Amino acid sequence: MIGTALVGAPLLGAALAGLLPPARGRWVLLLAAVVEAAAVLLGTLVPATGIPADPATAGALGTAALAALLVGARALEEEGGADRAAIALVGLGGVALVGELARGVDAALALSVTALVLVWAQVRRSAPGAAAATGQQYVVWMTLAGTALVLAAALDRRYAEQPGPGLLGPAVAFFIIGVGIVLAAAPFSLWLPSLCEEAPAGAALSVGLLGAAAVVLLTGSPGFTDLLASESNTRAVLAVGGALAGLAAAFLALGERRPGRAAALLLGAGSDIALASLASSPPGARGAVLALLLIQSLAGALALAVLDAAGAGPGLQGLLWRRPALGLALAVGLLGLAGMPLTASFPFRLAVARASLAYGPGLTLALAGTSLLGGLAALRILAEAAGRTDAPRETFRLLDGLAVLTGVLLIAAGLIPWPLVPVGT
Repeated sequence: MIGTALVGAPLLGAALAGLLPPARGRWVLLLAAVVEAAAVLLGTLVPATGIPADPATAGALGTAALAALLVGARALEEEGGADRAAIALVGLGGVALVGELARGVDAALALSVTALVLVWAQVRRSAPGAAAATGQQYVVWMTLAGTALVLAAALDRRYAEQPGPGLLGPAVAFFIIGVGIVLAAAPFSLWLPSLCEEAPAGAALSVGLLGAAAVVLLTGSPGFTDLLASESNTRAVLAVGGALAGLAAAFLALGERRPGRAAALLLGAGSDIALASLASSPPGARGAVLALLLIQSLAGALALAVLDAAGAGPGLQGLLWRRPALGLALAVGLLGLAGMPLTASFPFRLAVARASLAYGPGLTLALAGTSLLGGLAALRILAEAAGRTDAPRETFRLLDGLAVLTGVLLIAAGLIPWPLVPVGT
């Protein structure tokens, strides 16, 4: 029953939101998200309903719901945006389906279909030129990611049935490639910077929904991370490569002048560090790494949705004065991507850094370096948003309220982290 509500509520909401005018579509959007949140809460508190009481899965569905709300609210600000709000709800239903299937070939296929739905929406609204090329690039990368995940799940099933040499390594390699692309980890994030620049709203939806779905796969597939831990060569390469790639992405973000591309590079840096942490941290830190990925997905969706709204108006200049709620939310999102104090990502990064000290100081130094470089890149963008402007203050809209709510949640989780993360790990 609960599983049916998790998958069916967003899909039904999508059908209604696409047919109704924006004034009513926003209420359908909110109602579908509330039903989704209530189903997640009930399933977590009452395991007998059929949903496993897994905090990571519940957090992933909550993250996806907030991301869909942000992008849907942004779409409803535009004329004819009801269909794009409906696409956000369809994506949310896809993430819920991945959570229902949990792992294996079926879950990988569900994630692939969800990604392709988002691709279709992106290509459908693209104009000729750079935006269309971005959509085509997105199609290629998401197809590669889905194929890798399906192959990894198939090899994992075959290995479990009849263990034999030659299957373990490819399964882990395909899984890393697929998850890396979905999470926008460099060098697999080549699709994201152009998408963030050409269509920040589409990037926000992809980051929020696909990031949450990837965490669901990681949560439901402990076998892959266990295999990864047993493969010393793979583990060492991923740990060192992820740390170096994270530092490089944060350094590039510091020099990037375009806000969307800078946000994409910050996302890539965080994903690199998270994947490196999965390979180089003790098993007890796995929950903190998954939570860090969820926080990053939500912070990225928040920042990109705000950047899309700013780009549709006078621009980023003076955003804090024209729409204060969006300006503050942008600050929380970007600083959260960088792992700065007071945001939720800081205690999670701190927990991972403490856990990784058992294997040496390398990952801890990489975490500190990416946070420092990412924080400087975020402050440079925010300086433009805080600049004075003569433009009049704009009216408070649905997106403003949802952005403030998301920002408050990210700050609250940073100030009171102990119910969420084992900071003493």
